[in-house]
Amino acid sequence: MRMRTCVLMLFVFTSVYSMGQSCQGDCQLGVISPSPYTAVQTAENTTGNFPQCVGSCGTSWNGNQLEGIDAQQNIGNQYQFYDQNYYNIDANIAVGPTVSGENAQVLEWVNGDYVQAFDKVTGQPIFTIAGGTTGVPVTVDRLWSSSTQPECQDSTGNVQVIYDRLDNVFVISRRITYLDTNGINHYSWCIALSSGSDLSNPTTIWYAYEFKMDTAIPCLPSSNGCTTGTSYYYYPDWPRIGTWSNGFYITFDLQDPTVAYTETGFEACQLDRADMVLGQSANPMTCYTYMVPQNEEPSLIHSVDVGDIDATVPPNSEPEYFLSVVSPSNEQQGNNGQGVCTSQSTPCTSNQLALFTWGASGLVGPTFVTVNPYTPGCYDTSRANSEINTVCVPVPSTNLSQIGA
Repeated sequence: MRMRTCVLMLFVFTSVYSMGQSCQGDCQLGVISPSPYTAVQTAENTTGNFPQCVGSCGTSWNGNQLEGIDAQQNIGNQYQFYDQNYYNIDANIAVGPTVSGENAQVLEWVNGDYVQAFDKVTGQPIFTIAGGTTGVPVTVDRLWSSSTQPECQDSTGNVQVIYDRLDNVFVISRRITYLDTNGINHYSWCIALSSGSDLSNPTTIWYAYEFKMDTAIPCLPSSNGCTTGTSYYYYPDWPRIGTWSNGFYITFDLQDPTVAYTETGFEACQLDRADMVLGQSANPMTCYTYMVPQNEEPSLIHSVDVGDIDATVPPNSEPEYFLSVVSPSNEQQGNNGQGVCTSQSTPCTSNQLALFTWGASGLVGPTFVTVNPYTPGCYDTSRANSEINTVCVPVPSTNLSQIGA
């Protein structure tokens, strides 16, 4: 996964349509699919909790800081968590609140496979290997069935962990790439949910689901209806997930792997949260695409973040919200806002965010929100074809010339 500039949805827009619908300045109008795509549940699996560490389990709080999974832990064996040649570390965390009668944890993910939970009071790690007496990060592959969900046992990144505050459960969402016998890439969405908030409880179980995405991701124009070429489907990059009153929602970029992974738009999907948190069969995933015309690619709207409940529960009638940066366009050079800004003499800035909603009519938008001018992190016009690859937010000491493509 390419790490991108992330727009945090810190508040809910309560008057969306007062912000203006017209496309002015740094914006570009795409098209939402007229009808939804769907992906049925392929299989589900229920499995027990990870082995629990007992005794002196390892790291603890250092003041008010949690070290988390140590980058130097077990270097050189199967529990290697950092490698200078491993780019997609994809580290992220979910923080659970204190629930009456239960312990509260922080769940951390690193690399393509490993998770560890930490007690919020002591900082002690919780998971270990079978029979272990010290805290060891564990692979999530075992949550999915090796016989009915083998794709989900692949060690792939692009993972996000969240805490669902409506149901008080942890959620692990991962996009998996797998090959068919002809060497064509296919994609699955693999979701696992804990049965409760307390990951230190040995009786906690996990519900794991797989959705194969062949029917949900559009065919590439060059594939002649997913029948020819070396790639059939758009590549689903930079996935996000959020909890809302009527489901889980995920978003991901749509990139054309036959044209240097050009950004063509994004896709948003709704999942059956109500049944999944109970370990019951899930209704099909429902998705809409937002794509720009081929002659206007790359899409200025990409890397869309999805609203997630942090405190107050929205009413059932409240739509889900999606927010994105809008990449700087060459409108600054007088070209009607189409195409990314490539100027090496004029600073490339944007003054727009793109807001979408998902209500009774499905995905709607974008509404362009005018903000103070900004340059997305690492937006780089010094090298050809690097403009929209906002792959990092550098620390002040970073030498940008040393950042890879």
